[in-house]
Amino acid sequence: MSFFSREGLIYSIAVRSDRQNEGMGSMLMQEALRRLRRKTRKVWLQTRISNVKARTFFEKFGFKPVLRIKNYYGDEDGILLVSDLASPE
Repeated sequence: MSFFSREGLIYSIAVRSDRQNEGMGSMLMQEALRRLRRKTRKVWLQTRISNVKARTFFEKFGFKPVLRIKNYYGDEDGILLVSDLASPE
């Protein structure tokens, strides 16, 4: 996590593939958002445009896609998502 101004950035959240679908990712995200709410109002993150599983996961926590980033991952576009922590989910 990173803070700048009243906004935060989640660089990475990951769970080992053999431990996925056990709720660990959700616990990590809930804790990250809880900590971010103390100092921020808006949180940003990005992922590959093709990573539907990650996008669905992030959208479950209120993140919305705002920008497609051309060639962000070399030969693949990225997607920037944002969550407004000040608004009710």
